[in-house]
Amino acid sequence: MKLPREDRPSDWHFTTQTRLFEFFVSLHSAFESSFYGLYFAGSRLDRQRFTFADDPEKYQRVKVQSTTGAFQAAWPNEPLPKAMSDLRSDSFYDRLGKVRNRLAHRIAPGFEHRITLHADGITGGGSLTGGQQGEDYELAWQGEPLATMIPSTLTQAEEKLDVLWDAAAAFFASRQ
Repeated sequence: MKLPREDRPSDWHFTTQTRLFEFFVSLHSAFESSFYGLYFAGSRLDRQRFTFADDPEKYQRVKVQSTTGAFQAAWPNEPLPKAMSDLRSDSFYDRLGKVRNRLAHRIAPGFEHRITLHADGITGGGSLTGGQQGEDYELAWQGEPLATMIPSTLTQAEEKLDVLWDAAAAFFASRQ
């Protein structure tokens, strides 16, 4: 993202957009896969509530909502179903899904290419006096620079998944 323009390969913009798509798809998948795995772990404790686990043709019905519902029905007063429900209604998780869908369907708003030209020696009239010239380039999407969006999104995702998996670890440890 900080490559000088002259050093960027010809497919740089395409590659950047592809990597952004992969990032959001993979990150959202980490959440969905977590719920999918928890569904099947829960089925080992209560086959009556986790009925999709017995029929491979119904595996695609295992979703965030069905997993949360099965845990809430089986163990309504436990912290794990609450953590699942909280995550499902969290604006961050909702945003992840929406961004993934926008990028997947190519209905995403365009990228912003922000270029700031600068020179060390500018006269009062705005002309260069022979000082060092350069440019700063920044790629932004949805109004946020990618250089800050990616790390902050990843940090938030890790925090949300930590809460979910800490609750899951405590839940399953209490059932051994």
